[in-house]
Amino acid sequence: RWQQVRPAFPEDTPQELASIVQSCWIEDPAMRPSFSQIIRMLDAFLLTIPPPPPSEADEDTAESEDTASSLSSKSSSVSSIVSRATSKLSVVRHLFASKKGGSNGKA
Repeated sequence: RWQQVRPAFPEDTPQELASIVQSCWIEDPAMRPSFSQIIRMLDAFLLTIPPPPPSEADEDTAESEDTASSLSSKSSSVSSIVSRATSKLSVVRHLFASKKGGSNGKA
């Protein structure tokens, strides 16, 4: 029988993300969120991640750029947000890897 052992969350895990993961650990499968619900919760969490503050160099450059360069700058900002979100989601990957690795030796 599964011993209900769960890996510890890293100290910097946002509470919203910890709640999502913990909701997936509910013993009664009927009470766990569906995959579509999990995706909606993760999407909502990603929207809570604030964008990086603009630097002075970015502001000066943005004023002198044409439309194509401005779009490139916006793309860079989006890439930065995606990079931070990926970093946050690495916590989830770590938790699932720990759980998967811990259960390999069990029957």
